[in-house]
Amino acid sequence: AKSFVGGGRGIVITTGDGYFQFAVHAVRSLRMLNCNLPIEIWHNGNHDLNRNNADFLRSFHGVFVRDMKEKFAIHMETWD
Repeated sequence: AKSFVGGGRGIVITTGDGYFQFAVHAVRSLRMLNCNLPIEIWHNGNHDLNRNNADFLRSFHGVFVRDMKEKFAIHMETWD
C-alpha cells in the first residue's frame, strides 16, 4: 500500500479506549508545539477504540485514524 512506502514523515500513535486520554493529550501537545506533521492513530478494531473516541481524534487537524484489522491479519483483542 502507498502508505507503507518509506520516505514520508509523520507520527504514529497506537491506542484504544483505555489510553484514549493519553493519545488526545499527545496530539494536543504536538499541535501546541506547532508540530504540523500528519498523525496516524492506529487501533485494533471498534471494540478497542469506540466510534465516538475515533471521531474525536479525527476532529484534530491532520489526524487520521486507522484500524489495524483492515490492514493486517492479526488476532489480538486490544493493545493492552
